[in-house]
Amino acid sequence: MADWFRSKTAKPSISKTNPGDGSAFKIGVASGQKTWEQKVDLVISLSAVLQSQKIEHKTREGWLELESGFTLQPQIVSIEPLENGSVQSTTTIEVGHQKLIPNGLYEYQHATGDNPIDAASQGFRYWIDTDLIVLLDSLNKELIHCNPLKKTFHDPKLGAYERRIVLGPTAHFVTNTADLENDEHPFCPCCLFMNSVEAFGRHLESKEFFGVRLFGMREDDGSIDADCRINGVDFEPGREALIKYTKSWPDRGFEFRKQYVCIQVFK
Repeated sequence: MADWFRSKTAKPSISKTNPGDGSAFKIGVASGQKTWEQKVDLVISLSAVLQSQKIEHKTREGWLELESGFTLQPQIVSIEPLENGSVQSTTTIEVGHQKLIPNGLYEYQHATGDNPIDAASQGFRYWIDTDLIVLLDSLNKELIHCNPLKKTFHDPKLGAYERRIVLGPTAHFVTNTADLENDEHPFCPCCLFMNSVEAFGRHLESKEFFGVRLFGMREDDGSIDADCRINGVDFEPGREALIKYTKSWPDRGFEFRKQYVCIQVFK
């Protein structure tokens, strides 16, 4: 532990496609006839959330390093005031790991709060519960918090290799819950991925690490939407597959299903 805290690690880079614009900024605040500037440091905010979750880390200059070897760089994308006086924040967290994710990846956080710090912290807290838990588990030979799927491929030169899909916890909301128990196949941790798996053929056969966001939504009026990103970048084939899957859901009013998944070489 002491050696890790004293070690010096070079500041990781940011993905070129990451839309974030720095971790520290000032924002104008107005109340009545008074206006002032509020300083926001997302590194401090993320550190506080990590501490509350008892996740060991070191705060560096503009980024954080976890004891597990992951590096985290929170970035601001936008802050929008809402009519009720609260604010909505959009941030990203750039994640790196020397062995697991040498080229880095990122994911978005969207949240609301009483002020910019509160909103960003809410987004970070949700990201830890749904995304970081998957990344941390991907370091383990035997998964602790997630569910695995495995598939073996054959390389003409290197022979057989196994890919492991780490299925993170699911977020699921549905308006009408009365007949959920009567589903022929209730929503489970494998549903989002297995119902869109045809879109990820080359990612499964690759030997690279991928973080995949899966999201499907049906509105009250029956309209469908979906979202799929790989390492933070929009992936249209995955989105189209998820739209097809979402159309198969029974009509229960508003419903969404969301999950973060990692695809890795398993040794």
